[in-house]
Amino acid sequence: RIQILFESDFRMSSVSIVIVLGYPPVDSTGAPSGVLVERAVVGSATYRRLVRESGGDVKVLATGFCSRGSETEARTIANLLKLDGIPEEDIILEEEANSTVKNAIKCWPILKHFLESYATLSLYLITSSFHIARSRLIFDKILEPLIQFEKVTIRNVEAKNNFNDGKEEEKAYKLESEAINRINQGYHFVLERETERIQLQIAEMLSEQGGL
Repeated sequence: RIQILFESDFRMSSVSIVIVLGYPPVDSTGAPSGVLVERAVVGSATYRRLVRESGGDVKVLATGFCSRGSETEARTIANLLKLDGIPEEDIILEEEANSTVKNAIKCWPILKHFLESYATLSLYLITSSFHIARSRLIFDKILEPLIQFEKVTIRNVEAKNNFNDGKEEEKAYKLESEAINRINQGYHFVLERETERIQLQIAEMLSEQGGL
């Protein structure tokens, strides 16, 4: 009997990817903010838990660019992870995103690459509690077809806000509320345009893999 093997038969079952979202440094020296440090700490703990529980493939994707200081937010996160003992080979850098929307957009090519080798992705979105609603809204919007066809699952993992003071906290919550309203009303034109572009790529990929 001849058995026909499709390309999907050669893909490994699943990989867990811990996505740690960046946050601007304190000042021009590049010193990491308490918000970013807390996200890195939670990202490291999540990585360790997943390795311990699943024993499968686990990666950490650090994302974020920043014009202040000598290092990007992503590289600062990676350095903190390595100091905590996370293997360098399990850390992936995305150093171009300068906003939450760009975090999702710039992470897509990396996630697409993993979907060429793995049947499904389990994403763990690491960000501060004040930022969870908007970041999840954006990632869900862009990756909607993959979520619908159960190629991707997304779980939130909350980090403490860890603001320097009440003024910073008040400003952050205000900006989050305004940004969420723009997205819900369809006024974030970069997100709308890039979502359409990425979802065309997703549709093509799913079609090639027999998912559509």
